[in-house]
Amino acid sequence: MLVHNGRMNPRHGGRMDAPADARADEREGLPMDEPGGGRRAGYGVQLVQTVGHPFDSRTMHAMEARRVERSGDGTVVEELQSGFARDGEVLRLADVAVNRRPPQG
Repeated sequence: MLVHNGRMNPRHGGRMDAPADARADEREGLPMDEPGGGRRAGYGVQLVQTVGHPFDSRTMHAMEARRVERSGDGTVVEELQSGFARDGEVLRLADVAVNRRPPQG
């Protein structure tokens, strides 16, 4: 829970009487989806690489299974939402669509 000037941040279950500057500060945030990394890179935050890579449950969340002939089984074919990591710790899992080829038989 975030605290500002001894009062809990209202967006995190705190009291609504937090100073206006506390509410303004929380809107600033870190621009995670800024092209080229922007300020994100200054904080050591990196995008999780997904499309064309094998599915990795430590950094990705499979939202869809698709059948794509030109991709191998278990390969990420689309990134639905970016994932982020810093210093080897996942901050947000990437939501992805994964190729699932039908069984050969």
